Amino acid sequence: DKTEDVVEYTVDTGTQRVKRKIKKTRCEKNEE
Repeated sequence: DKTEDVVEYTVDTGTQRVKRKIKKTRCEKNEE
């Protein structure tokens, strides 16, 4: 079981879409 997952998501700022990678913590992962 991984305690951290790297998640790639796109942020729409209105003028452009930016791809970002974040590490999800265990707490955030469990909420899904």
